Amino acid sequence: MSETTNKTELAALLHDICKNEDQMKNLVKELEGSTPNKGENTLNFCKMYTALVLERYCHSLDDRELMLAACGLLQGDGFQEENMEDRIVAYWEYSRSYNKHFKRIKTAGSAKRTASGKMNYIIDYLQEDLINAKNSNHGKLGLINKVPDKLEFPSPREMPAADKEPEKSIPPKADGEIEPEAPAPESGPADDAAEEDAAGQEEYKQKDADPPAPAPTAIICEKIKKAAGYLKMRFRIKDVVVILILLFIASTVWKIARSLKDSQSSQQYVETASGTAIEENGSPTVTDIKILNAEMTLTPDKPWEKLEVVIYPREANIDDVNYTSDNTRLVTVNRNTEVVKLASEWRKETEWGTKVHVQFEEIDAEVSVAVQENTADGETSNPNGSILDGDDSVNTENIPGF
Repeated sequence: MSETTNKTELAALLHDICKNEDQMKNLVKELEGSTPNKGENTLNFCKMYTALVLERYCHSLDDRELMLAACGLLQGDGFQEENMEDRIVAYWEYSRSYNKHFKRIKTAGSAKRTASGKMNYIIDYLQEDLINAKNSNHGKLGLINKVPDKLEFPSPREMPAADKEPEKSIPPKADGEIEPEAPAPESGPADDAAEEDAAGQEEYKQKDADPPAPAPTAIICEKIKKAAGYLKMRFRIKDVVVILILLFIASTVWKIARSLKDSQSSQQYVETASGTAIEENGSPTVTDIKILNAEMTLTPDKPWEKLEVVIYPREANIDDVNYTSDNTRLVTVNRNTEVVKLASEWRKETEWGTKVHVQFEEIDAEVSVAVQENTADGETSNPNGSILDGDDSVNTENIPGF
């Protein structure tokens, strides 16, 4: 079995363990030569082995948590759902405040597509690193004896405090709720006499009181009249004209300043829209993706084709763009060389058509890929003699990236 075939099969196996936990047994066998027989605990052993491999060989914490969540090997609500896409959505909802892969993702659909692209990138370097480590250790990875006996999945990083829900406080009393009043002390004979005396004094004051004060409206009108008379004495007509002129000049100056400010804002917007929006890493943000060969047909005589991808602005970082195939068992795509190629076992697929995505966040450019058995001259090629079966080193040695 050639090293190229090993890489292809290992990549497919790393994809399969995310969808079917039983494939983790095959992963142990592939990396260690055999799967230890642990009886009823064999599958649990293989799960812990897989988690150990991902923890040791993923390049970053963000990559590690994403792969663990995709494989159902991460502690937390929703991280052990039966469907891989459900696990991905649950992890996106939890980690989008700190995992750089999801910080700009706003919908579950975009989270699934982004995770697919990132996982393809992670699996690309994992297969290289694992095969190199295996070959340098006499054909075994050498982690069998380092697997914990107890089944205990790793925990995700703690969500930042600013993104946690605040603790619920005890609600205050509703508006209008009245505290119970203390009971009034009982009155005696002395208190009754005092009340009668106070009532008599109040009645005497009302009889000798001054006439009632004028109504508030009358007071306001009187003050307005006095103010108008004061203004007539202080201001002449020419003074009023000068004030109006000054107000007009001030208004004109304000409008001119506002116009200049709007003009500068518009200019800055045009410059930003033309490609000066900057990422955190200093490179422009991708604003659009165009694929010049958005439809392609692959055959045994033409097993690969290079994508013609154009990103805008041209100065944007191409490493931010993800390349994914909807069916990796039919066709594969290499993000480094931008080559779409028939998979080694493509004839086993029932549908000979799929899509390849070139994606950046919400931007998703699609390529329709059709697969045909016929050769270029219209004759049917011999399935047993296909150039893709057996040793394909002759056909791939001149393909960029293979």
